[in-house]
Amino acid sequence: MSYDISDYVDVKTRIELLFKEYPQASIQFEYMGVMEGNPDFIWGIARVYRTADDIRPSTGTCSELAQGKTAFTRGSELANLETSAIGRAIGALGIGLGKSMATKQEVNAAKARQIEPTAEKEVDPW
Repeated sequence: MSYDISDYVDVKTRIELLFKEYPQASIQFEYMGVMEGNPDFIWGIARVYRTADDIRPSTGTCSELAQGKTAFTRGSELANLETSAIGRAIGALGIGLGKSMATKQEVNAAKARQIEPTAEKEVDPW
């Protein structure tokens, strides 16, 4: 199946747009651990505060395979998890949505997980 990712926004762009709209914004990430009932996945929560006194931050959750399936995701699973959660938290503010709440990184990562383990060429999802 072919995916057109041209209208998906990457997390870097969402972060840039966030700080353009909210210069005092703060991004916080909390690693929540292994998913209950599915130890193959880890998960976390990102919170985006628009100001220092923001009492209702935007949140984004995400899960990631605990062991990456590609050379590009193995060893950076937690960083990938954090990036995706941050992208979703910013998207929940309506910033940088493009085609979907999913970011360009998430779509590429999903594509990479579908590659057969015996495939010689791996896709860099980031």
